[in-house]
Amino acid sequence: MKRRIISWMLAAVMVMTSAAVWMGNEKQAEAAASFKVHFIEVGTGDGALLQYGSGKSAKYALIDAGPQTTQLLGGKTIDVSRRVHNYLKKYKIRRLEFIIMTHPHKDHIGGFISILEDRSISVGKVYATQQPVYNHYSGDDDFYSTKTYRTVNELIAERGIPVVVPRMKSSVYLGKAKLTFYSPGRTNFKYGREVDFNSRQVNKFSLVCRITYGKNSFLMTGDTQQESEYDMISQRLKLKSQVLKVPHHGYEDVRNKDAKGKFSSNHKKFFDKVQPAISIISNGYRNKDRVPSGLITRELAKSNIYTTGDNGNIIVTSNGSRLSVSTSRNKNEPAKASTYVSSKKSSLLLKKMSVKSNGKKKLSIVSVNAKNKYKIKEKKPLKISIKATPQSFTRIKNVQYKLVKKGKSSAKYRWKTGKKVKVKKGFKGRLYIKYNTTSGSTIVKTKGFVIKKKKK
Repeated sequence: MKRRIISWMLAAVMVMTSAAVWMGNEKQAEAAASFKVHFIEVGTGDGALLQYGSGKSAKYALIDAGPQTTQLLGGKTIDVSRRVHNYLKKYKIRRLEFIIMTHPHKDHIGGFISILEDRSISVGKVYATQQPVYNHYSGDDDFYSTKTYRTVNELIAERGIPVVVPRMKSSVYLGKAKLTFYSPGRTNFKYGREVDFNSRQVNKFSLVCRITYGKNSFLMTGDTQQESEYDMISQRLKLKSQVLKVPHHGYEDVRNKDAKGKFSSNHKKFFDKVQPAISIISNGYRNKDRVPSGLITRELAKSNIYTTGDNGNIIVTSNGSRLSVSTSRNKNEPAKASTYVSSKKSSLLLKKMSVKSNGKKKLSIVSVNAKNKYKIKEKKPLKISIKATPQSFTRIKNVQYKLVKKGKSSAKYRWKTGKKVKVKKGFKGRLYIKYNTTSGSTIVKTKGFVIKKKKK
């Protein structure tokens, strides 16, 4: 009898152990799942593939699919109608859980035609704004994309794909990634601030959604405009996100002028609320309108800016806690690195940055845009050590530096890798530092300093 009891106990322990191992493995598998947003280079347009997991169990969705054609600087027109479709085929994607048409402009929905014509790709659902075809507006039918919009709608109807007009704050899941719709919250935006500016009026009704996966966040904005942005702010929606798909391809849209005569873009207040560490601009290589505008990139200077024009296809990967960026061009380097926020002594990628030297006077970090002053004077050669603490969602890959002499442009010097810098006597200049993380880079410089020459 005792032997039987012992056998049962051993069997129970083995079952419990097996269950614990199985549950542990399942949790590890869940933890290993990644969420990716592929920002596809489609010219001046938008096309983003959402991916949860990998292999046969991966789930996919699309937010917009780019235009049919795009114009380059100089007027050349190229066919990009199958860029997103070919991207899906490259990854052997046969199922889209859902597609989102942010608004009915052809630079966002043109690429859906070839995808919907391909019956080997199944589509579970379509999310779209409740918009009519815009043939009642004056102007060129092609400009307002009515033909493209009708064709897409006809293909959706032919295939019997259900269409949903999402309510504000409603959510949908892709695996464990949660997508919440933020805009449009209303349908009574006043007509544009400029006469017959129909295109901008349509943009106001773009679907905006915030995606969260674990501790990471993405804000996808379509071509949203100031009116809908202010509406989201007034609703006190959680806008702060680590990754921002910059509205409207980096156009400044309608400029605002404050009481002091300073100009800001249509989106400045929105950017300040989002505070993105990573900004993605879908603009296209050598595009005819030369976007992004300088005003937009200046307003996003605290952020790492990646553009499809410079970086090609951009993939932002989340494991639920950390973010990494990979690009098909420019060796994963951002088009513009983030700058130092002097008031916080940090950047959106780094909690802390510091330099220490053996000099008698403290050497401190400033923004690369700060004026160069050379008030720090030393008599002995300097040994400088560089330190930083990354934000929780990223990690430091390496640190680079360059010593730039007074009166010289930093662009003429090459970066060297290392956290220790030796500076000889007779040097007069400043030290530039580049912190490279998995999510981008932050570039700073030290205040100018002088090491006196040895008297003969």
